[in-house]
Amino acid sequence: MLLKQLDATATTAWSPSTKQPNFLASATIPGGDDAFSSYDGKLSISSFNVSDQDPQMHTIGQVSTNTRFQKLAWCGFGIDSGTYPAGLIAGGMADGHVNIFNPHAIMQGANDQAVVLEKLVHQGPVKALEFNPFKPNLLASGGADSEVYILNLESSGDVYKPGTPNQHIGSEITCLQWNRKVQHVFASSSQSGMSVIWDLKAKKPVMSFSDPGGRQRCSSLAWNPDLPTQLIVAYDDDRNPTLQVWDLRNPNYPFKELAGHHKGILSVSWCPFDSSLLLSCGKDNRTLCWNFSGGHGEIMAELPTRDWNFDVQWSPALPALLSTSSFNGKVSVFSLQDGSIHGSVPSQYAPKWLKRPVGASFGFGNKLVSFHSSQQGAPLLVHNVTTEQQLLSRSDYFETVQDVRSFCQEKTASVHDEHERDMWTVMEILFKPDARHHILSHLGFDATTIAQAADNFIGKKPPVSAQQQQQQQATKEQPGADGSKLNHSFANLAVEDAEGFFDQLGANTSFEHKQAETDDDDFTHLSSQSTGSPQIPNGVTASPAMGSSSYQKPADWNAGPESLIKKSLVVGNFEAAVECCMKCGRMAEALLLASCGGADLWQRTQEEYLRQQKDPFMKVVSGIMKGELSELVRTSELNSWKETLAILSTYAKSDEFPQLCDMLAQRLETEKFDILSAIICYMCALDFNKTVEIWANMSTRHSDQTEALQDLVEKVTVFRQASGFSGKSDIFVEKLDQYAAILASQGKMASAMKYLSMAGDDYKTAIMRDRIYHSAPQHMQGLPVPPFPFQREEVRPHPSVQQSQQQQQQQQ
Repeated sequence: MLLKQLDATATTAWSPSTKQPNFLASATIPGGDDAFSSYDGKLSISSFNVSDQDPQMHTIGQVSTNTRFQKLAWCGFGIDSGTYPAGLIAGGMADGHVNIFNPHAIMQGANDQAVVLEKLVHQGPVKALEFNPFKPNLLASGGADSEVYILNLESSGDVYKPGTPNQHIGSEITCLQWNRKVQHVFASSSQSGMSVIWDLKAKKPVMSFSDPGGRQRCSSLAWNPDLPTQLIVAYDDDRNPTLQVWDLRNPNYPFKELAGHHKGILSVSWCPFDSSLLLSCGKDNRTLCWNFSGGHGEIMAELPTRDWNFDVQWSPALPALLSTSSFNGKVSVFSLQDGSIHGSVPSQYAPKWLKRPVGASFGFGNKLVSFHSSQQGAPLLVHNVTTEQQLLSRSDYFETVQDVRSFCQEKTASVHDEHERDMWTVMEILFKPDARHHILSHLGFDATTIAQAADNFIGKKPPVSAQQQQQQQATKEQPGADGSKLNHSFANLAVEDAEGFFDQLGANTSFEHKQAETDDDDFTHLSSQSTGSPQIPNGVTASPAMGSSSYQKPADWNAGPESLIKKSLVVGNFEAAVECCMKCGRMAEALLLASCGGADLWQRTQEEYLRQQKDPFMKVVSGIMKGELSELVRTSELNSWKETLAILSTYAKSDEFPQLCDMLAQRLETEKFDILSAIICYMCALDFNKTVEIWANMSTRHSDQTEALQDLVEKVTVFRQASGFSGKSDIFVEKLDQYAAILASQGKMASAMKYLSMAGDDYKTAIMRDRIYHSAPQHMQGLPVPPFPFQREEVRPHPSVQQSQQQQQQQQ
């Protein structure tokens, strides 16, 4: 992953300080973008913040030089003493000088104090430069003049040769590096293909080797950070660009050769934090990360690049970070921590910097095991840890609850969420013997309040005693209570009574008495005197007909369809009379006549009347009268779901009430997407599975998941008792298993077993129950031993294997 970039064609060096690991020094080299405009050099110090969104590194300070740089190195010399708070930077110059800079002065803008030492060391460009990682006062340099020198900064920059003879004579030094384990040994390579091992104690080269095939142009080398006898050499050979891994114990041949580049290799860098990782870059525009963990050396990742990277370096203080320098004028900082590196091959290898120096792991039953790598031979420490104290307090209190209704009332008073409070209220109602009556009141349809409002509107309160109710019931059982008896008694109606009935029917008792005259008969028409308008209570809107005193002319029952209605009634043909009434729009008269014509006629007339009504409320009336509550639920307005639920609570039969509530809940859930309202209906239906499913999938108001699980377990446990559910619910079992696992992890073994006993005997629960019982048998007194959840298999060695083992024992 590319983190930061710097616009410069420059050689670089990382800060060795752990306090300033994000500092990077860059120095312009010959062949840069402005190579023909100036021969001066420039040393810059930049910093970056990986959390900053800005892709560019920020330059803190810079200083100019008279000549350009060839190589750069940064050491921690003077950091501990405070003489040089940021260490020292060495620059190998194109004119043979080795300049020592104070990066702290450069960052402070004190450029007059930036140069600590200028020393002419070589007779040509300085091609290689590195500080000793153990003694940073020693600086090794190699130049185009074939010479290798050591500078001692503690003795004013004294220069001396590491020893004689010099086996690089006549060839340009291209690279050198100090051994990462032995402080007085370093290696150097040259264009001739010769690599030399130098020993400062022996003051001479102790070994040299070259490619058995005669390849030349060694471009870079790097020591294995863990094995002091191994190093890798890269060749800038376009015909055979390979990396050779040498072991000095057998310097005749390389013991490993890596092929992955297609053109010459320019730079290699071995990771200081993990010897299994190696970087290489070449003229084929490839920058590769190699993995030696398998012993073969495989390409683990490839960094994206548009041009040659002539230098690549691991950060000495920040694991996974590396820098590249290219000829397209970019210095880039990458991270291998991200798996999105271009061309990366999926690898299961974890770098060593990810190894935990300390660690802890929770065991079963609030046990915590810890270790510390710095404690050599220290034993593992086992601790008892409780992390969910608030959950344990709530769990302990919930186990002591005896009166469930009182607990529901406590929850209703304590919760602040309106819908949560509504659910607990309904839960408390479900424990009452007359739950459906209390559901009506909860939905806002209190029978006492409604009766009082009706009494206020009527102006009186008719008392209804128990004796009157018995009399009314007895009246219903007397002859004439059904349609057949009424039809029989009305069939003998006298003609005079029938004429009087129609005279009364044609009159309007709410208007003033008027005398109507007819043309060809002497029927008497009656009318009643208006009795005035009723008193309308506040909040009730009067209909247009209420209190009206406008005159309506009585109907003429001797002409037109009215005459036919009258004659049909006279001869006892109620069916024809009703049909004629409906034909001419007299629905009130049709209903009145149908009530005397038998149950079938009355039923048909009711249905036709309700069919012709456009008022939505009449659909409700129709559903109630005809007992078609399922059709009422299917067509009801979901915005008025509380009214629908109240009607079901009042009129539904006990065996059909749960199914109708389920139907209403499903419509709220699927059509209106009102999950919270649907829950109330599912609860009224005592649908345990569906209610628990919604509760489990609802977003919680708690940021703490354990608190949310405690809330869910309380609701589910109480609702299970309210609904009398004893079946199987997968979600219920799953949540109880989770809850029991948390209780067990806090050391509450007995409580965990209690909840697992409610979860049934599924496979997962059986395993948990067996594990809890045998982890704390001292807390399981009085509980039966749970059955072993696994099938026992007797495993014996194969006879041939057993015979072979016996023969080996006899030979011994």
